Parts: sequence; C-alpha cells; structure tokens
Amino acid sequence: MRAYIDESGDAGIGRGTRWLVFGMGMLGDGDVVSAEGVLQKALSEIFGEKNKHYFFHFSGMGHSSKLAAYEYFVTAPWIGCLLARDTTEARSLPPDFRPEVALYTQMVSYLLEVVSRRAAHLQEEATIYIGARDINRSTLPRFLAYVQQEVDRGALGIDSRWISMHRIHVIDVVEQMQHVLFGLADGLAHAGHSALEPHSPSPRREEHYYRVVVQKLWGRDPLHGVNVYDHGLLFRPKRRWPEFLQEYPWLVLS
Repeated sequence: MRAYIDESGDAGIGRGTRWLVFGMGMLGDGDVVSAEGVLQKALSEIFGEKNKHYFFHFSGMGHSSKLAAYEYFVTAPWIGCLLARDTTEARSLPPDFRPEVALYTQMVSYLLEVVSRRAAHLQEEATIYIGARDINRSTLPRFLAYVQQEVDRGALGIDSRWISMHRIHVIDVVEQMQHVLFGLADGLAHAGHSALEPHSPSPRREEHYYRVVVQKLWGRDPLHGVNVYDHGLLFRPKRRWPEFLQEYPWLVLS
C-alpha cells in the first residue's frame, strides 16, 4: 500500500496558527493506477490539457477549482485520515527536538500508527511519502531513529511487518509534482485547516470543503467496520476532544 502525508498550518507553538492539520491519503496497491487516473483527469479538466506539469496545491487554488478537485477526489479509490493538533498546548512532546519539530514529529508518528493498522488490514507492506517541511532529508534519519526507539519501547503501535523505516520517504515540492496522489494529502489537510481556521469572510464556504471530502475518512463508511474517531478523524490532545466537539459541533459525523 501507499500513504501520502502533508500538513496545513504552522507548528510554531503559540506563535503561528492555532491548528496544525495533517492529511493522509492511503491506497491499496491495486487501487494506485485507478486513483492516479482520476486525479490526472481532474488536473486536465480543472487546469487544461496544456498545463501538463501542474499539480494540486490547494492553498494556491481558487474556490471553484478546489470544489471541482474535491468532487473528483471522492470518486477515487482511497481512504483518508485527518489529524489536527491544537498548538496552543505543548505538553508531552518528544524530547531533544525543537518544539516546532517535536510537535511535527509527534503528529507524523501518530499517523504511522494509522498506516500500520491499514497495512495490516490490507496485508500489504506500506510505502510512505511525507511532504518535506520540519521533517526533511537532513532531519529524516533523526526522525526515523526516534520512531524506531518508540517502537522498541512499545510506545508506538507500529508493526514492523508492515512498516519498515527504509520505506519512509521525504519528498520536496519538485518530487511532489511527480506524485499526483500526493494531492490527496494536500487537499485533505487544506480542507481540515480551512474548516478549523477559515480565512474567508464566509466561513461556511471553507467548511464546505471538509463536508465534501469527509466521506473519504477511514471509518466514515459503516462498511469499513471501524470507528472513524479512532482511524479517520483524530484530534490532539485527545483528552480535550469533548471541548473540541463543543467548539466545532460539525465534527459530529452522523
């Protein structure tokens, strides 16, 4: 299987955005070609045939283009996970990292647990692509060492049968252009962050992105057989979930 991870927001604790939001798109090996076809068609329809090298970068797209992309995304064979972290609270972060990097490291580690569960469900070893930011090529070895340390002491639920450290890759913007499926992660992260911290005069418009794409979250469909709040829609710190539900009632998925 493949997993693509991207983020929206600023990990600067107490200085940037309140929310750091991660989107992750997961696909079984047998669904990759089909999903790529859907997203390539979306690129052509939205941006035109001549723009062959364009890729999905939702923060730079207009409202109508975003809506069109999300409508295509929900028809592709993939499952998503949205992870949001309130950055105003900085307790229990991994030691020996700068606070911003520690927060990013912790969140990606949580997502690897989700990937491990999905890979076990599919019985396919995972290949993981992370958008380069606070984890980049120079910091990847340190990140992987931290993950392995946490796995060894039983603090992370990652099964080494399905996730190997050598199959975790960091890709920069140029490489992201070569992975059309990375747009799933970018789009999901953008939808989540736009709903939590809308920038337009019409918050409901930005909340609508989330309402469209939320159907792809793992566990959203009863046929998935799992709880969406444990697999597809995750908020941290976890103990503050009741507070977040009260603040954002649309998080209740009927």
